[in-house]
Amino acid sequence: PAFTVAAALGRTVAPRERILENLWPDRDPEESKGIFQRLFSWLRQSLEPYMSPRGPFRHFATAGEALCFDPADTVRVDVEVFEETVRRWLTKQPLHLEALEALADASPAVALLPGTPYELWLIPHQERLRAIYTEAAHALAEAYLAADDYTS
Repeated sequence: PAFTVAAALGRTVAPRERILENLWPDRDPEESKGIFQRLFSWLRQSLEPYMSPRGPFRHFATAGEALCFDPADTVRVDVEVFEETVRRWLTKQPLHLEALEALADASPAVALLPGTPYELWLIPHQERLRAIYTEAAHALAEAYLAADDYTS
């Protein structure tokens, strides 16, 4: 659950109220606030064990009631790596089959937080990743057809 908090934050500044509503829409706001404080504390201690509990933080930025995860863009997330790699592949012409075949190895990244498939805040991100995966798979199929390679 704590890493879901980080995923919910993304690299954009988000008001704490919106984060709480996204993660626990059916809970009492005060209960959500307590859960969030415990999870944020655990997450901060996990990622920054030697930093002061009051900050400054390397992986979080706080501004009043707003938070941002990884404002310096130092954390590499498998989903982001997948998206960057596929976009880079798709801009190269001709497509290199070996590079696109790595798509099969990267496909688990498409299942963004699979344990929470119907969280409203998560659906647009999941759809974006599925669309990228589909576009890359389509490009791979076209590259195979152009190479007259029907065996792979």
